[in-house]
Amino acid sequence: MKMHERQKTNDAISAESFVSKQPVRIFVTIALTVFIAEAFLMMLLHYLPQQTFWMNAFLDATLLVALISPVFYFFLFKPLVTHNRERLEIEETLRQNEEEQFKIMIRASLDGFWITDLRGRFQEVNDAYCVLMGYSREELLKMNVTGIEAMETPKATARHISRVLDTGGDRFETRQRRKDGRILDMEISANYSPLHGGRIYCFSHDITDRKRTEDELKLSAQILSNVSDTVFLLDLDGHFIYLNEAAWKSRGYTQDEMMAMNLHELNTPEQNTQYAQRMKALTEIGQGFFESAHRCKNGTTMPVEVSARVIESGGRKVLLSVIRDITERKRTQELLSENESRLKDLFENLSSGVAVYHVSPDGQDFFISDFNRAAEHIDQVQREDLIGKNVVTVFPGITTIGLLDVFRRVWTSGVAEHFPVSFYQDDRITGWRENYVYKLPNGEIAAIYNDLTKEKQAEEQLQHLAHYDALTGLPNRTLFSDRLQQALATAKRSDAHMALLLLDLDKFKPVNDTLGHAVGDLLLIEVGKRLQACVRESDTVSRLGGDEFVVLLPTLEAEPDAMRVAEKIRNALSQPFVLADHHIGISASIGVAVYPQHGSDERTLTKNADTAMYVAKNAGNNNARLFQPDLLGW
Repeated sequence: MKMHERQKTNDAISAESFVSKQPVRIFVTIALTVFIAEAFLMMLLHYLPQQTFWMNAFLDATLLVALISPVFYFFLFKPLVTHNRERLEIEETLRQNEEEQFKIMIRASLDGFWITDLRGRFQEVNDAYCVLMGYSREELLKMNVTGIEAMETPKATARHISRVLDTGGDRFETRQRRKDGRILDMEISANYSPLHGGRIYCFSHDITDRKRTEDELKLSAQILSNVSDTVFLLDLDGHFIYLNEAAWKSRGYTQDEMMAMNLHELNTPEQNTQYAQRMKALTEIGQGFFESAHRCKNGTTMPVEVSARVIESGGRKVLLSVIRDITERKRTQELLSENESRLKDLFENLSSGVAVYHVSPDGQDFFISDFNRAAEHIDQVQREDLIGKNVVTVFPGITTIGLLDVFRRVWTSGVAEHFPVSFYQDDRITGWRENYVYKLPNGEIAAIYNDLTKEKQAEEQLQHLAHYDALTGLPNRTLFSDRLQQALATAKRSDAHMALLLLDLDKFKPVNDTLGHAVGDLLLIEVGKRLQACVRESDTVSRLGGDEFVVLLPTLEAEPDAMRVAEKIRNALSQPFVLADHHIGISASIGVAVYPQHGSDERTLTKNADTAMYVAKNAGNNNARLFQPDLLGW
């Protein structure tokens, strides 16, 4: 077949050579034919009858055409017709060969290729496109391009086809959906041909990986541009290859200014002294982490933290460094150091004791980890002797008063507690303590406490002074009134008797006037003691003021019992007192009122006892009188 086609091609070339390459030969041949034909006509016309001019011309032309037509046919027209026919056959053969070569090329292409009609229906697809899309050739040839388009709507695809028809071609990116549903990014080159009713020829290249890489690069660039940390890429000689935006902006340079610099110019002189040693370590180990300092354009120094790694790029080793500005951290560290120093001074100079305890994992045992000077003074110990010891070993009394339970509760809950004033006692120390217990952020327990022993004693003293006579130590009028009210309430509930004995010392004023108030005070003290010796422990002896005393007998069997106590007191006070080398003799006038016979309230009983006392005094001193209603008229 191919040999036949080649022979036809050679024949056509030969025919073309005869006609086009030998025009002189053809011209001579035609001229001789015309000459011979004309000569033959002239002879023929000589033998024919004489005709008119126009008839002779017609005969001449007719005979001439008849004679030279065969020559023209064989020598000119036939070769030309044959040549044209063979040329068309060659062109068709060449076209078919080109189409076959084109199909072979398309089938062998690694890129996808497909042909659609003007409505987008697939007319042809190559194997690469079938593999790319996951469909068989038969499946694709039944589909429309809109069936695989993942980015354009069918209407948008139709408009795109119209644009390709108008412009003759287009190159664009789109997204197509595989048979398994996966989306591919595609780069399409489309060209329109009007042959065969109009066809669109498309080459498609899968750019999914490239797009993903581009997106990752864009994302990386965005991340690097927006991170607050500095990113350096530089060679091992310190020349910058890449800087992110934070690198030059944070140091006050422009990008061009900083790219033109060397790391030595950026480092402070002190850091440059360590440069060689650091680079050696980095190249040997491959990575490093250290602190450095950079010079900013305005002359300030920026402390930085550097994380550097040696990597391969473009066939050479380069240094990738992520650098963080630690100015604020350094400032914070300085402030923390200053605050720590202040807190240490405050800790040591607090007037309150402060003890810090390390806690066992189960939260049951507490070991002393720190102790301030005030705590040493309060607890009469040295810090060096306590550190590391269990608090129960050093202060066993905290278990008894419940403070150890507070430690455990605060450690478990994290809620601070106030442990109220409590009396602490062990074999070594005693005193009143008030504690505030906290849990520290590091898990330790801190107790802030004060020694309130003196304050407690002062409070007790004030309490005593508020209720007891300062000279004799006997209950004063306030405390006596309270006890009288309680005795009255008890007697009323029990339907019992009680008595009030009011007494005034006889001849006390002369003692004061002659021997002085100091001796008078000693006498009053001794009177109080003799009174207390005359009554029961449940009875109350009180000094009302001056030389007036009162005795409360909260329980009695009968009135005579009160008088027996009064007589006992009278006899005791009539005995001489020896004070400051002085023998002093006094006596007492005593008035007695009994509940309920002589009154049912404090006011009535006191009034009636006072009446009986004055009756006794008016009777000549050193007397005791029981109240009687008829005394009101004395």
